[in-house]
Amino acid sequence: MGFIDALSKEDRVEVTFTDFYRMMKETTLSELLMNAVNCDVPHEYIRNMATGVKQAQEGEKYEHPECYTPEQNNPYPLCIGLGKPECEECQLRAGWEPDDPYGVGA
Repeated sequence: MGFIDALSKEDRVEVTFTDFYRMMKETTLSELLMNAVNCDVPHEYIRNMATGVKQAQEGEKYEHPECYTPEQNNPYPLCIGLGKPECEECQLRAGWEPDDPYGVGA
């Protein structure tokens, strides 16, 4: 018998506000992404919305931050970082994980 089997329909589970907020945020993002996919929104716009980073449009060159140092031998390189304070939370940095206690870097 697993953990889920021990719960009934109306059982209460204690969740911290931080975890609850993170779950709601991820659920909302998931719902927005699925709505965009179901409405045939172009993938470039969906990617921009999900990452918060503007992708280059056709005929337009995307400008990386000044500190951007691309990975080698990667067709879609992320930044290896220069150790600057702003590199710590940069979403373009290789190995970047949000503050997620269950993430890869936890």
